[in-house]
Amino acid sequence: MKSMKPFGGVGALILILLLAVTLEIGPRTAEGLFGKGRCNVASKFFHGPCGGDTNCDTVCKAEGFRHGGNCHGLRRRCFCCPR
Repeated sequence: MKSMKPFGGVGALILILLLAVTLEIGPRTAEGLFGKGRCNVASKFFHGPCGGDTNCDTVCKAEGFRHGGNCHGLRRRCFCCPR
C-alpha cells in the first residue's frame, strides 16, 4: 500500500511562501539601511496595499521624510522613516 504524505512538493512550497510572508522575509530598502523598527510612521498619503518599496519610498520623501519609507506588516502598509 502506498503511503500518503501530508505535504507534497506543491504543499511544501505553499507552506514556505506563507512563512516568508508572515515573517516578512525579503528585500528591504530603508529598513535594511537604518535598522529594524525605524520606519514606524504610517504614511498619510499612501492608500491601498503596498506592492513595492519604491512607490512607498517616493511618497514618504514627498511627505518630507528624508530617509523615505518601505512596505511591511501583514497588511502591507507603507511606513515612513523619520530618521
